[in-house]
Amino acid sequence: MNNNIDGNATPAITTGPNIINFSSIFSLEELVNNIYGRIPIPLKKNRKHMFITELGLNIEKLKKDIWDFKKGLLPGAQKHLKEYKKNLAGGIEYYKKLADQIIDDKKQRFLADLQKLARTLDALTI
Repeated sequence: MNNNIDGNATPAITTGPNIINFSSIFSLEELVNNIYGRIPIPLKKNRKHMFITELGLNIEKLKKDIWDFKKGLLPGAQKHLKEYKKNLAGGIEYYKKLADQIIDDKKQRFLADLQKLARTLDALTI
């Protein structure tokens, strides 16, 4: 055992949310080579920008937490949920400012996706 790590343990590898963008199944070796820039892995052509995907996941998490709060599963969480919603709204405003740095042919879709998420967030009541 080195550094309190069991050398016989089976390593676990988990994927991030962008796994949905892969266009087929790849080996671990191919994924590692892609991470280190040795080979390109083809991705879905019509995928959403990573900021939009991440924002959508956060809004879905907030929705779930609000539902849990309203069902009494998260007592005392109202202040936290309001702050979380406020931070997401601030993130949307920040992303709007970043939109000018996005390639023109993708900018309109980015802004449209952002607007849709903003409406979803605005509709959430705590």
